[in-house]
Amino acid sequence: WWNEEAFRKFMPDEGASMWANLRNANVELHREIREVYLGKNERLEEAFGERGPFWARHYIFWHDGAPITVVYEVFNPGLERQLGPAKPPAR
Repeated sequence: WWNEEAFRKFMPDEGASMWANLRNANVELHREIREVYLGKNERLEEAFGERGPFWARHYIFWHDGAPITVVYEVFNPGLERQLGPAKPPAR
């Protein structure tokens, strides 16, 4: 989520990703993680084609002492095929 003024300032190339815009402008950021989640959601299961539970988090990016955006991310369990298991196997 962006307010309009911050979006215009930090996202001049709307066709590029947030990271590309911030990196190209060499913006110094502080990330404040506010919450981490683990839960099930049928709509995410349909969208990802994977069964939950899903890990998620939301955080605020700060620049020069002011918040510029709030980010909410949900991680697809399918990433485990490339990265390995998200939790250790039961013993």
